[in-house]
Amino acid sequence: MPVKAVSFISIVALIAINPLQAACFLENRVDAILGICTDNDIRYAIKFERKTGSFYYGQWRNGPAGYGLFMNRVFERGHAYCGGWRHEYYYEGREVQDTSEFLDSIDSQGIGCRSNVCPDGFRVEYHEVSDLRIGHYVDGGPEGFSVSTELGSYFIGYRHSHGLNGEGIELNLIEKTFTHAVWKDGRVVKTIKTVNISDHLKMPAQCEQ
Repeated sequence: MPVKAVSFISIVALIAINPLQAACFLENRVDAILGICTDNDIRYAIKFERKTGSFYYGQWRNGPAGYGLFMNRVFERGHAYCGGWRHEYYYEGREVQDTSEFLDSIDSQGIGCRSNVCPDGFRVEYHEVSDLRIGHYVDGGPEGFSVSTELGSYFIGYRHSHGLNGEGIELNLIEKTFTHAVWKDGRVVKTIKTVNISDHLKMPAQCEQ
């Protein structure tokens, strides 16, 4: 619709003018650590559960909204993923039981990618191995305000030339940190707040070999 097109173009223009304009915060709660970044009317979040080490990342509006994935930690003895995570799809704030509804909703809006090819514009890119990217794409990758994942890292904030550039929040399962910072060319140049989550990622006794 024309109104939405104007709004989206305005958002992209503002991103180009000021790549650090997102309002991000990382909040310690009793039961979870919540990271949120907002740019105009777009909001993304990563919510990490202290007790289990499970977490949600994706679109947010006072809770999961739009597209997202919930990485549910597995504690079942003998399970192939015991101690790891299995992903559950979220669409419009609710869990979706199978991929077809999740992917059909992306296809019906014309915002998906085909055969790993993502045309320029707003995209929701999903791969089977717990990989979800959301945002404006340029030359095949997220550019500007987005949700992205790579190598155990889950990021919300700004990217430029396919690298982390600008303010954002990263949940890093390898380094076991949850960080609010400013990046330049993929490197942290200013740490605003970081939380060590190693105590929440210990291997459950029943999962040890």
